[in-house]
Amino acid sequence: MASGDKLKEEDYLKVYETERRDEQNTASLIIAVTTGTLAYFSAAAAYLADEARQAKISPNILMLAPFPLLILTGYVTFQYAASRIRQSYLMNIERRFRSEPWAKGVNYPGFITLHQGIFAGFKRGLWPYAILTGLTILSHVIIVVFFTGYTSYIAHREHAQSGWFWFLVAFYSLTICVNVAAIYLVFEVTVNPQSKRFKALRIIADDTIRTEARRWSNMSEDNRAAAPKLVGGAWLLRRVPPFWVAVGVALFSFCMIGILRLVSEGRYYDYALSSQFGDVMIALELAIISWILRKELPDNPGPLGNAGWHLTVGLLCFFAGLSLFLWSDGGSSTVANSYHNLMVVTFLSYLVISTFPILLASRDLFKLAATFCLLGWLTLVLYDVSHGNLTQNSPGH
Repeated sequence: MASGDKLKEEDYLKVYETERRDEQNTASLIIAVTTGTLAYFSAAAAYLADEARQAKISPNILMLAPFPLLILTGYVTFQYAASRIRQSYLMNIERRFRSEPWAKGVNYPGFITLHQGIFAGFKRGLWPYAILTGLTILSHVIIVVFFTGYTSYIAHREHAQSGWFWFLVAFYSLTICVNVAAIYLVFEVTVNPQSKRFKALRIIADDTIRTEARRWSNMSEDNRAAAPKLVGGAWLLRRVPPFWVAVGVALFSFCMIGILRLVSEGRYYDYALSSQFGDVMIALELAIISWILRKELPDNPGPLGNAGWHLTVGLLCFFAGLSLFLWSDGGSSTVANSYHNLMVVTFLSYLVISTFPILLASRDLFKLAATFCLLGWLTLVLYDVSHGNLTQNSPGH
């Protein structure tokens, strides 16, 4: 680079040094998580190799064994994708310092470029490294597929509850397919210099930086004092991203109830449509409320910023849950039903009712979808009551 660009060169070197250090940390993290994944697979496979040990584990619990492996593998894929993007970014910085073609001399810095050349040199005699990279990743996929299939086979042979079994099989299959698709996208971005995905990523980055600029520009001293304050459930839904609101509600409600029934009663069942599908609708409704609160917070939040409103709604929902618990035989009820009445009914009804005012005031078209979800849930509740589905979840049925 020219001497007139000395200051700019120093700035690039500082950025390069920081990003290079982060890349080393990511590489170490990937190795550590991969090691943990292989250790878990080896230990679990060795344990399940003995048929006597297989019989000691409830088949419904055994179906959860692939979860850690799938989570860790997905995390490695995500980190590898982030690492590959950072390496491309570092190579772009290295390109700015290049004084001459690599065939004629050595460029400084330039390690990332040389490092990538090892894995991209299939056509120039370095094919073993390229093939080794592909085989390593393929082996990881084979291990995950094999272990998931093996544990599912054992659970099916030991007569795992049918609904629970096929639900997890479908979920695991979807997770593996998404993971494989993510790996393909990483390779596509790596191999294809004109990748549309990489161009889309740059567009998303541009949109993101503009969004962040608007977010931080709203934190000036003038409007910070006038910023509306939310409390209770409204504050929580605005803080948590909509996707995680939906996932959290699903885990908190029907997923936890299913696990409690498996652990305490040894089987999974749920005869109430308002619990199976209704909780999904509530999760979607609250996710939409989260979206609306993050997108268009009114200058005057009204009841959403009133602590008295949230306290009143919270107490009413608590007493409603307590009444439902006592009405359904109280202490003689199952653990799952008690959890549903005291925890799920109380918390979810509070979130829905306390944030209902924003649904009325919002101009976002998504509020129609949220309204549809609430009406759908109410329809399922009325259907369950009229057909006696709720009582079938009680002891003795």
